[in-house]
Amino acid sequence: MAAGAETLLTYTFNSSYQDRGYACESLRSFMKYAFGYLGVRRIMAEIDTRNSRSYRLAERLGMRREAEHKELFPRKENKEIFNNFYVYAILKKEFVQ
Repeated sequence: MAAGAETLLTYTFNSSYQDRGYACESLRSFMKYAFGYLGVRRIMAEIDTRNSRSYRLAERLGMRREAEHKELFPRKENKEIFNNFYVYAILKKEFVQ
């Protein structure tokens, strides 16, 4: 990966393991690796606005909400309905290990 690059963070966690800190711990480790070893400058995530657990996790990791994309992607179960997404991001210089 080129130094100064931006990367998109995507994740899915098994709901059986919620509220144990695994998601926060693993994403923080990924961010540390991306910023430190890979030289990434900015990490962003697009999070479905209905998924409050996920956007609260992004906020706990120090990411900030930058935008809301309206009707960005169709839902899997009904292609006539489109999902809204929040865009979260963090810069290397903002990341607190």
